[in-house]
Formats: sequence, structure tokens, C-alpha cells
Amino acid sequence: MKALAVWLLVCGALVPSAAQTPISRDAAIESAITRGARLGIAKADTAAANARVVTARSWQNPELLAVYTKAVPNYWFTLELALTWPSLWRARIASAQSARAAAQLRFALERAETELDADTTYTRAIAARERARIGRLNAEEVDSLRLSVIARRTAGRASDLDVELATVIAAEAANIVASDSLTYLSTVLDLQVVMGLDADHIVIELGDSIALPPSPVALLDSGSIPRRSPLRVAAARADLETASL
Repeated sequence: MKALAVWLLVCGALVPSAAQTPISRDAAIESAITRGARLGIAKADTAAANARVVTARSWQNPELLAVYTKAVPNYWFTLELALTWPSLWRARIASAQSARAAAQLRFALERAETELDADTTYTRAIAARERARIGRLNAEEVDSLRLSVIARRTAGRASDLDVELATVIAAEAANIVASDSLTYLSTVLDLQVVMGLDADHIVIELGDSIALPPSPVALLDSGSIPRRSPLRVAAARADLETASL
């Protein structure tokens, strides 16, 4: 049975190896925050915004110029110092500070979305693993039933049609568990991408089991997950203030 062979091959890939590191949900979220690619751009934007504030507060460096003329004295030295009008200088600093506030808000939003992405992907991976496990048990039971029907045919208590029907059912069960197992492997690779790990092969093993998550409203009220809409609105207002200044 080709389907059974595929099922056995995929199920063999699901067996944890010594090279796979057990990862808990909290560890996956922490890895996504520290090593994930999503926060890299937000960190760079925040650092650039901080640099623009420092630049806005600083005075322009003076310039020393050497000039030669035919008239006496032939050599002249001039020192130029650019001065900004106070109101323009204050507006420039305020604009840079507002841009920094917007970058910090966007960073907080990106961090919250990264945590949510890692947590959701971890849950999807656990669900896919459990679905594949249940399907594997079901396929084993169906295959045992097929062998039982073959034994009954040998004893003269079942027909060839019964054996063929049991074989078809076993093949369908093997196809289902193979598809579920591939879905699990794909979801684990997605989780490794979110965590900032290589996605060319499986390097982690899910250490947590399935559990009912806390209420999203409770998470928002407790402050463990920032509300995304206010962060977006606050960042947009800070950008507007930056442009106005």
C-alpha cells in the first residue's frame, strides 16, 4: 500500500530526535522577540529616531576657511558659525521628539503583534500535532481491522469484497494521517521562522500540551497584551504632529 508507506515515512519524521530541542510556549515567544525578523526593522526605526533627536538638538559645527587674495594681507582666515532662529530650532527638536514617540509606539505595537504571532503559531502547531497523533492511532486501529478481515477470509468467514473494502478504508485513514502529519511539520517550520530559526529542517520539539487559553479580554485588561488599535492611533497622531511641526 503506497498510502501506508507514505504514512509510515511521515510518522517517522514526527518522532523527536536528539537534535530537536524541547521548546515551551514562553520560550518560543521570547525567541520571537529577541531573534525574530519582525522586530528588526522596528528597532532600526527607533534607533534612527533617537539619532534624529540628538541631531536636532546639536549645533552645526563651525567652519574654518582659508582664503588667498592678491591684496595685502594675502592670507585670510574666517570662522563661520551657523545659528538657527530659536523658534525654528525648538520646532525642529519638537518634530524629532514626536517622530521618536511615533517610532516607539510602532515598536510597542510590533512587539505585541510578534508575541501574538508566536503564541498563535505555537497553538496551531500543538493542535496539528495532536490531530496527527489521533489520526495515527485511528490508522493503526483501521489497519488492525484490515488484518482481522484478512484472517476471517482465510477462515472462510469473510469474502474478498470485505477485504477490499477494509483495504480501501485503511488507505483513506493512512492518507489522512499523512496529510495531518505534513501539516504539523509545516506548522513547526512556520514557528521556527517566527522564532528566527532556520526553516530548512525541524530543530525544535513542542514541549507544552494543548490548554485552553485565557480570555483575550482578560489579557487586554491585565495589560499583558497591549491594545493594538490605540497604539496605531497614537503612532498616527505622533506622525501627524511631526509633519505639522
